Amino acid sequence: MDNSKNPFDILAEQAMKEHRAGKTIDINDLAKQSVYCPECGAPVVHESGCVVCPSCGWGMCG
Repeated sequence: MDNSKNPFDILAEQAMKEHRAGKTIDINDLAKQSVYCPECGAPVVHESGCVVCPSCGWGMCG
């Protein structure tokens, strides 16, 4: 994964790959697979069913 890209751009690229392959796109699933925070770009961690950023506090629970 290219760390110089905006995390949202990375997710968009993944979504387009899924779409081109004829797969159903679930952006929440893609976000859970991401290893970088969409707010600050720092690495995220998975805790108790949530994806959280220890750097800025961003979080998403699934």
